[in-house]
Amino acid sequence: MKPFSKIASIILAIIALLHLARVLLQNAVMVDDVSIPMWVSIVIFIAATILSMGLWRESK
Repeated sequence: MKPFSKIASIILAIIALLHLARVLLQNAVMVDDVSIPMWVSIVIFIAATILSMGLWRESK
């Protein structure tokens, strides 16, 4: 068992869920005066989910 891989997998899963929640709840994010588009959260959700699943499999 690789504990670091499990911890990283859980953190990535939480990040993915937060981005999914942003998309579902239609929350706007502003950095300074720039609005971050929703498609950024969709891409990050997909990437974080794939990485999380890969790390989870590696830890077993």
